[in-house]
Amino acid sequence: MIKVFIPEIKGRVKTEVRGFWRNEQGKTFYDYLSIVPLHFLGVDTFEEIKRKYNQEALFILSGETGFIYSDPLNIKQLRHYIFEEVKNLKAEIKQALSVYGGVTIYKIANKYYKEIFYNEVEK
Repeated sequence: MIKVFIPEIKGRVKTEVRGFWRNEQGKTFYDYLSIVPLHFLGVDTFEEIKRKYNQEALFILSGETGFIYSDPLNIKQLRHYIFEEVKNLKAEIKQALSVYGGVTIYKIANKYYKEIFYNEVEK
C-alpha cells in the first residue's frame, strides 16, 4: 500500500506524527503530519496532491522504502530504514537532521519513536 505524508495546518490540527527536515540552505522545517493511503486522497497523480496541499515535495512510503517526490523527473528513492525509540528527543532530532537531513517522530503511548529513511551513501 502506498501512503502519502500530508502536512496539516499548524494551529488547526495537531497530530501524533511530526516531520522534521533540513533544506539545502540548512534551514530546518517541521510539520504535523497525517499519513494517508494514496487511494483515500481522491486524486490521480502526485502532482495533483502537491497542488491540492500546496507542497513543493511529498514524502511517499511504499513498504519499507521511502520516496521524496519533487516532480516526475525528480524522485529520490530512500532504501534504508531506521525505526527506534527515542531517549533524548531534542538531541536525537538534531542529530538525525545533521546526518540524514530529515526524521519523522511518532508519539505512541507516551513514548517517542523516530523513523528515518536514507540511502547508504548518506549515512
